[in-house]
Amino acid sequence: MGALEVCWLEPPERDARLERSLNALADLAAHTLTLDTPPRSTAPATVADTDVTRLADSLPDPVMVLTPAFDARGQLSDFTIAYTNDRFQDLAGRPATCVERRGLRQTYPAFIRPGAL
Repeated sequence: MGALEVCWLEPPERDARLERSLNALADLAAHTLTLDTPPRSTAPATVADTDVTRLADSLPDPVMVLTPAFDARGQLSDFTIAYTNDRFQDLAGRPATCVERRGLRQTYPAFIRPGAL
């Protein structure tokens, strides 16, 4: 499970070639970047010194790496903020050390309120 977010300063014109390129990039990232924890584990996934962190650190933009968090039944219950790069800036002004290894829903409650973001 993963997400790829790409942003522009202005909305780009709809372009089928660009969409195919972005889909290919997302597929490539999904197939090549792996975490150190088996899927559906209730243990928090670790990303220390992996391809994911090296990729995040190489990007010029702020990056937050999220890992899925599953409940005891194996159902997705949240995401854990597993890693942030040096360019990450918290929406509330907290240092990265205050958000890493915390649940996304707890850290950013607005994400779960419809229309809040």
